[in-house]
Amino acid sequence: MIEASPFHETKLESVKLQFNGAVDSKIALLSKSDGKSVQFYDNPVTNTGNSMFQENSQHFASVEPQTRTTSK
Repeated sequence: MIEASPFHETKLESVKLQFNGAVDSKIALLSKSDGKSVQFYDNPVTNTGNSMFQENSQHFASVEPQTRTTSK
């Protein structure tokens, strides 16, 4: 399982335990380029909309982007 938002890491760990280590997870921001610094909009209050592109809604109006490194 791959998830860009570190706010979901605890849930992913819980799922891994349910499958007795048969699955793994990684917090990673996937892109076609490896090692590129990008802006990532991550709102810990919502469960959707986190992206390298700022969502045009009230949920992300005050979210400051974080600099993250991509993986491919």
